[in-house]
Amino acid sequence: MDKIKVLLADDDIALGNIITLALEEEGYEVHYQTSAAGLAAIVKEWQPDIIIGRRIRTQQRH
Repeated sequence: MDKIKVLLADDDIALGNIITLALEEEGYEVHYQTSAAGLAAIVKEWQPDIIIGRRIRTQQRH
């Protein structure tokens, strides 16, 4: 049986790593993306079963 593919998109690296580890321990195949760049191409090519995302900042505010 194929693993369920999860695409995780979050710019909080610490939180993303924790979520990635937890999902992998449960048997999911995870692709973790920290930026919006190329996200559409990844969805098209990898075809995830589940997409988890939060708003990703495109610019840092000062």
